[in-house]
Amino acid sequence: MGLSNSGPYLLLMIDPDWNKTTPPSVIVHTVVANLTTAVNSSSAANVLASYIAPAPRSGTHNYTLFLFDQSTNFSIPNRYESFMLTDDDTPMNRLNLPLVGFLNQTGLGSPVAANYFRVTAASNDTSTSSDRSGPSTSTGAAASETSSGTGHKMAAGSYLAGALALLGAAVASV
Repeated sequence: MGLSNSGPYLLLMIDPDWNKTTPPSVIVHTVVANLTTAVNSSSAANVLASYIAPAPRSGTHNYTLFLFDQSTNFSIPNRYESFMLTDDDTPMNRLNLPLVGFLNQTGLGSPVAANYFRVTAASNDTSTSSDRSGPSTSTGAAASETSSGTGHKMAAGSYLAGALALLGAAVASV
């Protein structure tokens, strides 16, 4: 099933696995606002946090992409602006975004779509190939979500279903 309207949407890509806290505190990899489904749309996407490629130092990380309905008056609250910066003077500013607080204060609510992919740090990769110099990547099941009024039915892997359930429960409880 496709998205219910043409947008605008906000895309948020995070790494929830680097610091496992409750509620989740994540690394921001990108935030893009004003996305639409219209072909040849004249509205420009607005990159709020430029893309930072995954580069885990250890373990396997589930890089998760969420798509949210975006209100027409959307803005990043002052408290979270530093998490969007990307320059040489602030390389660590993307760490520890309090995800639930961010979603609640921006009014984004629950995601309308999601997907993820896994990256294993090169030091943890058990590949026998001697020429492997970077991390290995695998893609998770695509999440196709259908709204059923009060809940969502996920046709995705257990990681993504669990992440969406955790995120939805945390947002709903506030």
